[in-house]
Amino acid sequence: MKTKSEKTVLLMYISLRVICLLLLVYTIIKVIFEKVDEYDSIYTIIGINTLGCLIISFAPSIIEKKWKIDIPNFIEVLFIIFCTGTFIIGESFGLYRMTTWWDAIMHTLSGSLITIFSFYLLDLLEKTNHLKLQTKPILFLFVVFCITNTIGVFWEIFEYLVDTFSGSNMQRYFNDIEQVDFIGQAALVDTMEDFILNSIGSLLIIIPGFFYLKKKKDRKKLVSHEEN
Repeated sequence: MKTKSEKTVLLMYISLRVICLLLLVYTIIKVIFEKVDEYDSIYTIIGINTLGCLIISFAPSIIEKKWKIDIPNFIEVLFIIFCTGTFIIGESFGLYRMTTWWDAIMHTLSGSLITIFSFYLLDLLEKTNHLKLQTKPILFLFVVFCITNTIGVFWEIFEYLVDTFSGSNMQRYFNDIEQVDFIGQAALVDTMEDFILNSIGSLLIIIPGFFYLKKKKDRKKLVSHEEN
């Protein structure tokens, strides 16, 4: 029988996927009946982002089944909030285009979320003896930090590919208001800010994580000393 928190997470997943399906139907209807070039249509861009959100929403359940791990409910809640904020509110509803602070919040959140999951996964693998990381806390967290930033790189590649094939502006390489391309370093600002915010979000988890691991290691030493 599912707990109250598990039911809440399931309801959030269902709500997110229903919203995605409704948006997909809406965009398909608009693309068919709005007599505009599909490549330039905002509805095509919304449809691609919504489809991406729908597909990614199944990632946690696939990970749980394939690797036989139980992702904590609070991580799944953060994941759903991130998907909703990025794909639905940010891209489909246009908050990324209307503000600059929403993108900063989402990239900081994504950095924290990936770090939490990486930390949890490596810690779990070590506890179940599937992975032996007999190393100092700082090196353990450095691995987590590298994983987070590697995923951040792949996300920027994803944004680049979506912009290339759909005509969107996920990497903010042109001015939405004046409809002109940024030139030189100005075209790199959004991507570099994303990398920086991703790292900041990661550090917000890694810093307290260091003290948690250090305390955990000291406790093990104490127990081992008492047993001897």
